[in-house]
Amino acid sequence: DMKSKLQFLDEKCDFRSKFLYNNLMYVAGAHIIEKLSNKSWDTLMKEHILDPLKMTNTKTSFKEAFETDNTLKGYEPCNGTIYQLQVDADSIIDLVGQAGSVHSTAKGMNKYMRSIVENNGTLYRELFWDQSKFEIGRYFGVTGKISKPPYPADSDMGDYTISWVKGKYEGEEILAHGGDTFTTHTFITLSRQREYGIFVSCTGGLKARTMNQLVTWFIQDMIMDKEPWITAENVCDFPAEWSEEPLPVTDRTDKDWGDYVQDNSEKLKSFTGVYSNDIFGDVVI
Repeated sequence: DMKSKLQFLDEKCDFRSKFLYNNLMYVAGAHIIEKLSNKSWDTLMKEHILDPLKMTNTKTSFKEAFETDNTLKGYEPCNGTIYQLQVDADSIIDLVGQAGSVHSTAKGMNKYMRSIVENNGTLYRELFWDQSKFEIGRYFGVTGKISKPPYPADSDMGDYTISWVKGKYEGEEILAHGGDTFTTHTFITLSRQREYGIFVSCTGGLKARTMNQLVTWFIQDMIMDKEPWITAENVCDFPAEWSEEPLPVTDRTDKDWGDYVQDNSEKLKSFTGVYSNDIFGDVVI
């Protein structure tokens, strides 16, 4: 059982000296609540959040989500053809579902975001917004010089606070968080100052996360009465207009993978062996 093995993980810092974001530890926190309440995390989510907000089409596991007929399916381009991904691949995420595995609709997320950003919202609490003042310890530290992106977005995203990423857009404080599976990519942005929430979700290849961010920036500019710098002319080739760097590959072919394996065959041999993990056990290559 994964939860019982958490005790064997090495500590990265002294107890309560820093905050380090870790999905497995959110699972551990939820497990404690389950034991104290004698209720599952799914039941508690339903009783305390989903039912009060009338989020009737929101599920807390992939198993439940894919039992419905209107669940979004993921797609990926390959060899010039769009293929539907197998939903089975996403089911493994239920192992850490308590870290934030919520499957909803645009209407459902509208209710959730309103409950946070509006003063009389059901979930509006000073504690939620005070987390933006919470000092965190970066596990990886600063590895290089931070440079301003070439495109005209005054966007500065920091690191995790308690459960959201603290940042600014055009000088205004925001909280944001992305959610990715093998088939879908989602991004939420919240502003207390202007009382807005933006929810963007899409399927697709490697550019899906980028597209979510671009759509969010476009909406933020509209809310702030600014002329959007993202347009129909530049959005599909972003960031080509502002950068000489080559665009990321969004459509791999069988030949791409074949050439890669062939070119690196000698190097790949050096990875054979037994890999041990305190949580998942041994993996043999």
